[in-house]
Amino acid sequence: LVPLRCLGGGIRCGPPIRVDDLGPDGRGHLAPLGRRDRRGRSAGVAVALGAATAVTDSTGSFSFSNLAPVVRASVRFTVDSHAEAVRVIALRGGTTTDVQARMVSLAVSGNLNAATGGTVGVPGTAGQISVPANSLQSSSGSLATGSVRLRMTPVNAATDTSVLSGDFSNLVGAFAAPMETFAAAELQFSDGSGNALSLASGQVATLRIPVGTRSASPPAEASLYYMDSSSGRWVVGGSAVLAGVAPSRYYEGTINRAGLWAVGTALDAVLGTPVWRLAVGCVTEAAVTANC
Repeated sequence: LVPLRCLGGGIRCGPPIRVDDLGPDGRGHLAPLGRRDRRGRSAGVAVALGAATAVTDSTGSFSFSNLAPVVRASVRFTVDSHAEAVRVIALRGGTTTDVQARMVSLAVSGNLNAATGGTVGVPGTAGQISVPANSLQSSSGSLATGSVRLRMTPVNAATDTSVLSGDFSNLVGAFAAPMETFAAAELQFSDGSGNALSLASGQVATLRIPVGTRSASPPAEASLYYMDSSSGRWVVGGSAVLAGVAPSRYYEGTINRAGLWAVGTALDAVLGTPVWRLAVGCVTEAAVTANC
């Protein structure tokens, strides 16, 4: 897990602090990723805010300037050694905005022959991703050939809710609704040169995500959501069923794209107000706040 602490109206990202250190606020922080100097600062993390992009420098810092105020924006953090993270912020004129993102270390990366497909499993867990033969394509639409790489990283929000991307909200029609999650993972496909691949039209991959929830009785079936990184919202993309035996339970379903996926359900009501009437809001640990 990696903390990135970012400030800005423009946005600036200051260096993270190692777990065995205490910041000025007296709180400990988990160790950072990637290249580090002796002070534990991280380099090489790609950061995107709309069309604006940056990469953390040798001090672990980045900056965006001349950003227009906006009620809701998403910031995307990516680096090959970790699962991507998406954070939701509000930019207000004349103020700084604090963003904290924790990135989970890559769990497994395996190579397969594109012509035969196959399965890559996460060691020590029930997590795995399976792709059919000749199911992956390049950005040009041509079928991938030769060796392809599948990577998967379970994201367990039961141990730390801040590792889950977004703000625990999904879209129900045109409205935002709070949601509860029971499992999550990031998936990526690439060719032998590291170029991103996607599932071809009509093709699906079978995904098993280890259960990660504080609920003692997760549902037997729930929705599969993918993360829309442009909005920072989770969008329904299918369904998953609970299988396995504790402590190796998992949710299984089929997906049609790479990226961040979560198993969850929309909450029916919050504080007596129907979910479909909540246009702005977020849920974290059952606490609801406005203008998140």
